[in-house]
Amino acid sequence: MTLLLLACVTEQPCVEGYGRSADGSCVALRTDNAESEGNTSTSDEAPDGEGGEEDDGSYLLDEPEEEGPVLSLGELEQGIAEALAASFTLDPEVFHDLYGELVNEASMDDDCPYLYDYYYESYGRVYWYDSCTSDNGTTYAGYGIHSQERDYVDASSGYEYSHNAYFSGSAKVVSPSGSTLEAAGYSSTYAFYYPSYDRTYSYASIVGTFRWDGTGADASWLGQDLAVDLYTYAIDYQSYEDGVYTYLNGSLSGFTGTVNAVWFDQVLLQSEDVGSDCGAEPGGLISVRDEAGDWYDVVFDGATYSGGFAFGPDCDGCGEAWFHGAPLGEVCPDFTALQGWEGRPW
Repeated sequence: MTLLLLACVTEQPCVEGYGRSADGSCVALRTDNAESEGNTSTSDEAPDGEGGEEDDGSYLLDEPEEEGPVLSLGELEQGIAEALAASFTLDPEVFHDLYGELVNEASMDDDCPYLYDYYYESYGRVYWYDSCTSDNGTTYAGYGIHSQERDYVDASSGYEYSHNAYFSGSAKVVSPSGSTLEAAGYSSTYAFYYPSYDRTYSYASIVGTFRWDGTGADASWLGQDLAVDLYTYAIDYQSYEDGVYTYLNGSLSGFTGTVNAVWFDQVLLQSEDVGSDCGAEPGGLISVRDEAGDWYDVVFDGATYSGGFAFGPDCDGCGEAWFHGAPLGEVCPDFTALQGWEGRPW
């Protein structure tokens, strides 16, 4: 009996709010709230906040701070104007002419490259695939499907074609002099004059990357490191002194400078001479990306379809700029590239 009493005396007391059970362990004292929640815990540990370590928040991730815009409104205006001008340097015929000079009968022999004629010959397209060097020293790798026609009249429509070309493939062609043309993607273009309406229609769709390091590369878009996904459609109404229709949809990236990419979201500019309510600015959205990778959106108020409505007071040549959903103010780029061309826009 003496030993049992001594053992009970030497036990450590329970923390506040806990008591001894019949077997000597510490249990939470029952309260009205605990009874209502069915709390029957028999843990020896103290409840949160009683005797335990406080949470210092060291395991919580800090929310990144929102950074402001890098480009000023003036730089944004300049960047859009430069991007528009760059889009009209992308003459697809520059690529098709060069490809035709490198890939032709003179650069091929009976064994290099392998020509696949079935089906494609009915479209007047040359389809090769191989990895070889021909007798004249031209090296082929990959594959390419190509056709090009110039200056002919379509008898059924009366259209006078000046350009009609197509390419699809992933090709690397090295000339005998060592200059290299690389093309991975798709390019299609046509341009024709319609005498009945005195109009010239131009179309181009370029998707992919196209490179050339030979003669003339520095003065051509093929000498730049651009990634292209752009559709262009244009009409020159030659009966009018100022009669153009210009439509852009797609993206360009790889520019050097404050703006390195641009996205044209259904950008249309039609002159007032041919029925537009707003010839001072396009309709649609132009977005540009700065060197830090942030995008700026500029919304313009011109008509979004041929002959479409534009609210007169908003037709001022300016658009509202936005950054991460917050308005920045108005920008008024130079739209000469969309307006100041004749015949073809390139």
